[in-house]
Amino acid sequence: MTVLRNPTATARTPGLSGAMAVGLIAIVLVFAPTSAIAQERYQPGQMWRFKTEAAPTPARIVVGKVETLPEIGQVVHVSMIGIPLTTPQDGRVVYSDIWHLPFTAAAIVRSIAALEQSANVPPDFGAAYADWKRRYDTGEADVFDEPVGQVLRNVQRVLPDRAQQEIDKMDAATPDDAPDNP
Repeated sequence: MTVLRNPTATARTPGLSGAMAVGLIAIVLVFAPTSAIAQERYQPGQMWRFKTEAAPTPARIVVGKVETLPEIGQVVHVSMIGIPLTTPQDGRVVYSDIWHLPFTAAAIVRSIAALEQSANVPPDFGAAYADWKRRYDTGEADVFDEPVGQVLRNVQRVLPDRAQQEIDKMDAATPDDAPDNP
């Protein structure tokens, strides 16, 4: 996965050479429009459909927060809801949510297909964001700089085993002779 690493302290050199100044201006011109777009376009509570490489997905992202991090720039924090997971043992499809995923504004701009509607920010977003922020501040967490669809594909490779474990627990707790409709 592509992530922007939380930078470590670097030595600072007073003044800029001509070439460095031109490079810095080019970087500002490249990233400024994305930051402006993110700040104006993405607002907490917006539900977006995103592009995927494979078939369309029922999963959506809900914007929870937009902030600027000095080392990275504009970051759009989202919840991913309705993630379809196919269980490895019996092929059942279950749906899951991830309460917090941080993306660069550029990754979001490359990913978004359409604004669908307004939605409530999931109630667990705040606690998940706070946990990420604490870990980011200590250098233990990063920000995704790859398209949302690619992150979804990686999630779908990792989570089905966990989903199967949850289904197995539910099946074990439900008697076989229980009626389908009480």
